[in-house]
Amino acid sequence: MAPQILAFYLLCLSIAGLLTLYCFIKRNAGMVKRCITILVLLHIMVVILWCSPWGAWLFTLLLCGVASFEVSRHQLGRLGSWLLTFVALILAVTIFKLAISIWLWGWLLGLVAVFILPAHVLASKTASLVFTLMFVVLGCTALLFLVQPVPVLWMLLILIVQFNDTLALFIGKALGKHRLFPHLSPNKSVEGYVAGALGVILALIAAYGLLGFEMASPTAWGWLALVGWVAASLGDLVFSKYKRAQGIKDFSAMLPGHGGIVDRFDSLLVTAPAFLGFYIGFPYAFY
Repeated sequence: MAPQILAFYLLCLSIAGLLTLYCFIKRNAGMVKRCITILVLLHIMVVILWCSPWGAWLFTLLLCGVASFEVSRHQLGRLGSWLLTFVALILAVTIFKLAISIWLWGWLLGLVAVFILPAHVLASKTASLVFTLMFVVLGCTALLFLVQPVPVLWMLLILIVQFNDTLALFIGKALGKHRLFPHLSPNKSVEGYVAGALGVILALIAAYGLLGFEMASPTAWGWLALVGWVAASLGDLVFSKYKRAQGIKDFSAMLPGHGGIVDRFDSLLVTAPAFLGFYIGFPYAFY
């Protein structure tokens, strides 16, 4: 695993460094701050991967706790959010893991429900509770599962999410003219989503060339790319609709340039269950 982690680190460091330099030259202070935060998170992630599986478990449980608090605190208050955070940590390592296939079907229904339900329903305390369990706790449970069978899946998952988000952001800002969901996420454009798809393809190429990751067939590669792109794109939209229903811009101000922990890891929390579902449903696609 050590050579793979080193390759992962050097690839991400090169891209993040170039983006930071580009934003600095353009004198975009907000984006520079955002890139610096990503550089810090990258080094933390490398340490976590190096110490896996225990490092991955610690990171995931910490993510579960902080994200659960951020998502629920606007409706449940400080005390209610702390109680939910405690319950979330227990669920992530017990009940959800015992029947993960059933919960994944519930997660899929939850995705559909988020886009169907009106804003006033999503703004309720019940919706806040269910949303936290479905999209934070279950997302973290999926991360715990993925680090066990194929550890390199974690690096692949991170590459797909980050390449999708990065290209969608920068290309969308530079070339985006056609808004796809103006009432839901006004900054997202058709050009950005196309760039995100290209980012997913580049992530898979990097995973094959640098990490030695292989799939059983070209068809399996294609399905994995499609699942990764759709899930990573939906992650931002799902949490954007929830934030709009709650009347907030960011979940917190913990990460400079990003907002809260959830604002940074929203795509990861949605992509992880999709990846896990793909892995469980089509295990023969993986070597």
